[in-house]
Amino acid sequence: MKKSILFNTFVTTVFLVICNQASGVTGAELICTGNPIDMVFILDSSKSIIYMDFNRQLEFVSFIVNHSDIGLGPKQVRVGVITFGDKAVTKINLKESVNKKVLNEKINKINQAPGGGNAADALNKMRNVMFQREQGARSGVKRVAIILTNGYSTDPVATRKEAKACRDEHIEIFAVGIGKIILFSDLYFIVSKPSIEFVYMAPNNKTLKNIRKKVAQLACNKGGC
Repeated sequence: MKKSILFNTFVTTVFLVICNQASGVTGAELICTGNPIDMVFILDSSKSIIYMDFNRQLEFVSFIVNHSDIGLGPKQVRVGVITFGDKAVTKINLKESVNKKVLNEKINKINQAPGGGNAADALNKMRNVMFQREQGARSGVKRVAIILTNGYSTDPVATRKEAKACRDEHIEIFAVGIGKIILFSDLYFIVSKPSIEFVYMAPNNKTLKNIRKKVAQLACNKGGC
């Protein structure tokens, strides 16, 4: 009788593990949970970003995905990804946020396509395409943008203009400076206000790992633009 109970318990445990893995559930502590958020990551794919730093951007996105309640439910977090070089390219739409497993598989397939630093086009595409209902965006839900870049834009004036248009539509913008050479001034001009609370510097991998939890906490809980 005891053996039968133990066997049934074992089978049930294995079944739950398999189900959790299939749905993308991980043992990571949830940082973004309880409140619906539409979150878009803008990744710098330009030639000024070395290959290693581009991969670190992907790791950063995966960290926040793994610590968020990802799904298409009304109170869950949806994630989208845009990369930019000569132009902006949509890699993942918000409506593709089925679960963590699906998102991480898509993130791992994102490749760097070096070119110019057209951050203005990325911000424009995020506002006019990504944050639209057709792509999975929701009305009345907090909208967050996290841009990872070294700050070097091909057209700083256009970038600042597009960033302001995003902020005017109540999109909260965070910036994470990537790499050893970061143009601080442009980052401070594009983020939400007060700028000092929305800009973080990550000149190396250790620093990036140290700040990612804090950025996630602020992005998921902070209010205002």
